[in-house]
Amino acid sequence: MLKLILMRHAKSNWSDKKRNDFDRPLSKRGKEAAPEIGRALSERGLIPDRILCSPARRARDTLKLVIDAMAIKPPISYDDQLYAFGDGTAYLNAISRQKDSSTLMLIGHNPSAQNLAQRLAATGDISATNRIKRKFPTAAVAVIALPIDNWSELQTASGASGDLQLFLTPKMLEE
Repeated sequence: MLKLILMRHAKSNWSDKKRNDFDRPLSKRGKEAAPEIGRALSERGLIPDRILCSPARRARDTLKLVIDAMAIKPPISYDDQLYAFGDGTAYLNAISRQKDSSTLMLIGHNPSAQNLAQRLAATGDISATNRIKRKFPTAAVAVIALPIDNWSELQTASGASGDLQLFLTPKMLEE
């Protein structure tokens, strides 16, 4: 059984219209939310042993705040394929190439994160599944347990086979 921690980057700052999308930094709200999510994951024992991250600045900034809050230093790979905004296939391809990881975290963008979570989660909390279908907000995390032994098996699995164990948003931590 492998576990995927799928996270959308924290809220970015759109105020500088001259800055291109790839180089957008986090907003104040994003800088607050990312470490909160990191602490919440750590408190729940959800510690990644490897992290894949989009090379976009807002994803890298999110990653730094999350791992600092978790006080961990796992191996990190930045993958250009993760700067994607599609159906989740690019994320699936990047994940399926991973080795030596039982708990993998991916930090990326929407709609890819939302689409992949929907694609992989076959069972679990139905209200959480419905929330994912409606919206996968910035800094949200979906934790999906997958009944596979190797990440490469994701490429051959037909349809969703994972169990959605947690869907957590910054707003939920405020409640």
